[in-house]
Amino acid sequence: MQELTLTGATMLEESKAGQHYHGHSHGHSHGHSHGHCCDAPPAAVVPVLTLKKPAIELVQEYNDEQMLNAVLQVIRMGSYETFEELVTAWRNSREPHALEALQSYDSNGHTILHWAAKRVDDVRFVRYILQKLPFQTDDDTFYKSPIHRPTLDDTKMTCIHWVCTQDNAIVILQELLDYGGTAILELRDGTLCTPLLLAAQHGHVDTVAYLIQKGADVKAVDNAKDSVYHWAAYKGSERVLGLLSFYDTRPLTVPDNYGQTPLHLAALRGHVSVVKYILMRLSANAAATATSQSDRRAAQR
Repeated sequence: MQELTLTGATMLEESKAGQHYHGHSHGHSHGHSHGHCCDAPPAAVVPVLTLKKPAIELVQEYNDEQMLNAVLQVIRMGSYETFEELVTAWRNSREPHALEALQSYDSNGHTILHWAAKRVDDVRFVRYILQKLPFQTDDDTFYKSPIHRPTLDDTKMTCIHWVCTQDNAIVILQELLDYGGTAILELRDGTLCTPLLLAAQHGHVDTVAYLIQKGADVKAVDNAKDSVYHWAAYKGSERVLGLLSFYDTRPLTVPDNYGQTPLHLAALRGHVSVVKYILMRLSANAAATATSQSDRRAAQR
């Protein structure tokens, strides 16, 4: 797309910087490998993408598929002002075809709301899509809102799953919850992960705390019966595990489908500080239980 350019970057660099990896295959290839491929690389610095000619001229030259690709590039790498300019020109010129295209899936099976949810630096992308694009797709019989639409790949992740893989996600989460209600906190992806499980997988303690405060189910487990405690331990996130243990320490001893407790998983990955923390909590629990039982026996005498 020669009419789109990056300030200080070549188009080849644009292509590389614009890639986002969602390695959420969650596949358990268990020889005790706990093979959940959930490590996301650091987010690329977003360069400034600009239009080399007025948006209305691009609309006249591009077909709807090309326009959608242009909008996606702007969402991923440009400013909100450029996004709004481009979408407004397109819709003014070719509604309702523009609206239909904006609510379709891209070639990789993602919607523009998925990509907008990644823009934790600017909530206006998500806000525009939710508030100014009337939801009227062919699949709206099955999905209540654009928030409920999963990707077409095996991950089946919704936009709230995507945003929970990002740091500093709370502003976007607030917007999604204002629109979709707290029920979206329990949306499941292809491996039955909730947004809370994904936030724990990525060690985002602020997001975990926010989701719990909004009512997310701390007892949720994925298709391998791994809980947020298992994931925090496996990923070595002592902060997330400490937050969860504030609510309840009992899940620290619960095994998953493979018989592994959070302690097993922390030890498996060599997270020494997490192992020490779990042992400390379990020891404190045992001491408290013994004291309570002793007090009860003394009271019965």
